[in-house]
Amino acid sequence: MGASDGTVLGLTKIFDSGLPEHRWNLVIVAEGYTAGEQAQFQSDAQDLLDNLLATPPFDEDEVACAMNVYRLDVESNESGADDPDCDGQGSDTYVETYFDASFCADGSTYRLMYGDELHAAGTVNDIFPEWHQIVVVVNSPIRGGAGGGVAWTSTGGTDWLDVFIHELGHSAFELADEYDCQTCLPDEEGRDNYTGGEPIEPNVTVEPDPALVKWNGLVTAGPESPTMENPDCGERNLAPSPVPAGTVGTFEGAHRYHCGAYRPQYDCMMRDSGIAFCAVCLEVVRDFFAPYAIPASSGAVTLDTPSVNFNDVPEGTTTQRSATFSVDSCVPVSFSVRSSVPAPFELVSNATTFAYPSGPTPWKAYVWFRYTGGAPGTSHAGEVRILCNETGEEFTVDLVGNAIERPSVAVQLVFDQSGSMLDMTDEGRTKQEVLRDAAGAFADLLYDDNGIGLNTYDHDAYPVFDVQDAGGVGDGQGRDDLLDEIAAFAANPAGYTAIGDGIELAKERLDDAPGYDEYAMIVLTDGIETADKRIEDVADTVVNQDVFAIGLGAAEQIQPAALDALTDGTGGYLLMTGNLSEDDTFLLSKYYLQILAGVNNNEVILDPEGYLRPRRETRIPFDVTESDIEITATVLAADPRAVDVALETPDGTRITASSAWFDPTIDHRIGSQSVFVRTSLPQVVDGSPVHGGRWHISISLDEERVIGRANDVPDDAWVYGPQTIHGMHYAAAVYTYSNLKLDTTVTQETYEPGTTLTVRAQLTEYGVPFEGYADVRAELLRPNGTETVLVLAETDAGVYETSLTADEPGNYRFRTVADGRTVGEEPFTREHVSTAPVWMGGIDAIRPPRDQDDLCRVLRCLVESGALGKEFRQWLADRGIDLKALYRCLCRERDGGGRPRPDPCIDSVPASTLESIRDQLTDVVEGVSRDERD
Repeated sequence: MGASDGTVLGLTKIFDSGLPEHRWNLVIVAEGYTAGEQAQFQSDAQDLLDNLLATPPFDEDEVACAMNVYRLDVESNESGADDPDCDGQGSDTYVETYFDASFCADGSTYRLMYGDELHAAGTVNDIFPEWHQIVVVVNSPIRGGAGGGVAWTSTGGTDWLDVFIHELGHSAFELADEYDCQTCLPDEEGRDNYTGGEPIEPNVTVEPDPALVKWNGLVTAGPESPTMENPDCGERNLAPSPVPAGTVGTFEGAHRYHCGAYRPQYDCMMRDSGIAFCAVCLEVVRDFFAPYAIPASSGAVTLDTPSVNFNDVPEGTTTQRSATFSVDSCVPVSFSVRSSVPAPFELVSNATTFAYPSGPTPWKAYVWFRYTGGAPGTSHAGEVRILCNETGEEFTVDLVGNAIERPSVAVQLVFDQSGSMLDMTDEGRTKQEVLRDAAGAFADLLYDDNGIGLNTYDHDAYPVFDVQDAGGVGDGQGRDDLLDEIAAFAANPAGYTAIGDGIELAKERLDDAPGYDEYAMIVLTDGIETADKRIEDVADTVVNQDVFAIGLGAAEQIQPAALDALTDGTGGYLLMTGNLSEDDTFLLSKYYLQILAGVNNNEVILDPEGYLRPRRETRIPFDVTESDIEITATVLAADPRAVDVALETPDGTRITASSAWFDPTIDHRIGSQSVFVRTSLPQVVDGSPVHGGRWHISISLDEERVIGRANDVPDDAWVYGPQTIHGMHYAAAVYTYSNLKLDTTVTQETYEPGTTLTVRAQLTEYGVPFEGYADVRAELLRPNGTETVLVLAETDAGVYETSLTADEPGNYRFRTVADGRTVGEEPFTREHVSTAPVWMGGIDAIRPPRDQDDLCRVLRCLVESGALGKEFRQWLADRGIDLKALYRCLCRERDGGGRPRPDPCIDSVPASTLESIRDQLTDVVEGVSRDERD
């Protein structure tokens, strides 16, 4: 019987604490398990491991992580072990097993069970020569085992898992038995008195005095010598302990003798397998594993980053990088910075020594450095020395950084203040109020180094304030001026619409604002051009500027072909709101913020909205990639001070308002219409980097403020009244300054129903076409309020397209979403909103003519356009109106400065009469226009 009676199947690591050359390696070997019983062995081995790791001190990190555990699957021809007749015990049966395990292995002690140790050791050594201890688990219901370099235990008895740990105490840690008998049978002889010298085992002694015993450093007993004495050496002393449980002293009866040998405590695993190890045995085991729990040599600590590179850090942006070490250690390891850190690099912490707890090896340790991008084009280099205190090895780390231009952007806002801005929207606010709220959110999100200026227009243009840096919240002149002017913004009830005048003034103001890298204007209008100058008069003069336009209203009200032509090719684009409904509270704000993100080279990760309810937290997930440099999470709400916003990292760490107090890479602000958290990447959490992965934006209501405001401020009832029932309406958005970009456009053949709309999206990463995997879709909101999803097909590397026919007039709003995985298998999302306006008649629809005199303009429209037939002219004549005479009277000649020459025909007409005529003729024109469309 033996090697011919089975097969070695293979070795599996079932507990991994590191490289085998640095760990104590235990191998659990199967014996007496047939082919059909291998699953049982695997279960038994796992039970043995679980029980070991739950037993002190193996449940301590510094012990557990000092060892690896392996399982060697061996198939035997038959189950069990030999069970010979042993002085009347045993069934006298024999089985064919691989290691020939047998009870009564010494011929006299029935429960002494072991097999061919040389064969077992040789088998393991051939497969895994790094082993330190072997335990052979024998598939037998009979209780038994033995210690040694190869330990043996059967699965018999309810305590076999503890028996294994007892035997391991002998085999691995050279612990003696602490019980006071050999066979513990009543007629046992020759075990009365131990007469030998001091035992070599650390947990038994011949010294009765606790003060002199070899474990005296652990003694907690009194001066009695011994702590417990056996009064009758002819038998075992079964009396209870005279001292409290856990007391360490000298207890007579050990080393398998009734008297003459002493154990440290009344009871212990080495006395009774159902009891925990005593304090002395615990210390022995801990000391045994200590050499395996520290780096075995300097080679166990490896520097992963000989150079810490701060590549292409945008000007003014602070980022963090680490010197990273791989550590094969089961105990905490610390690193000390041994030299000064060359400026402008600096340590993230004021400390110079950094300790890291152990973990599954090899684990990572970090020494963090910070670098702030200086003037574009500058670069820095230096080195720093870092010592691993436990190994004494010193590492030299190069620090390299360079700054690139983060373009400073000057933005000129252009507000329409014509009379129609006083019109009420279906959403419940006037257009003027909608603009105030949306522009307030824009002001909140400005970067401190953004330049901001403002002008307005109606039938003329008006400077408000020139471009200046936004600056910080509360101390930035540009931001404060903008917020003040937004609050004071008021439409002119008699104002007409000269969009070209507003654009021309905006261009002048941007031209007079040197020192910025990029320039953009954002033009808002809510109506058709009704006064000079028109867009076409000034469009050619707008150069070197990104021009964005927002149409606040329906396509037929604005007829935005000229706006589209204005923005096309400048780097900007046109967005149309359509008729604002009760679901569009934040639509204009989102448009402004998307444009602001674009001019600052930010990307939109997501922009959901919903309702916040008291006592309920809303958590919205989003993905961050290693390409992302900075993220900004924003929440728009009627009262941002009632909203708590936090970012949650992938490991659950929350970045809140208080985080910004001590971390310069975090910015948390509450503005007039929004609250946001901005952080550079990576973030450092407990000394470890947090960058790519699944993040969350967490949003909740400050219930006391909501209820208090609803009760105390009646004027804010529209904001607070519904909150206690329905919740507060919010819109969230997450932006990222990133090397992964999505650019989308919507082109159209005409502006009339039936035109073809083409949605095109392009993904790039680090400036080249995207090479990862992405699904791109366009979520379309049609003019009739129905929604559909269009799938964009990849037509070229990183380019995705789809087309559709726009059959009905109105605003087509596309939310283009790209999600997928980068080349590095990191999940991501990007999205962007685009619009396409369609109206009856397109660019050929009736447009008002272009004279400055409003009444003359209306008449010229009526006469020169041919819109009025002879039947209508006759209808006017029947009522005493000579249209041609009125036209000649009002549309008089102008002087060299373009001003009307004095004419008593018109100058004598009362203003109220002219106003009445204007209103009537305007009604006529609008009626004719409707008839033309119908």
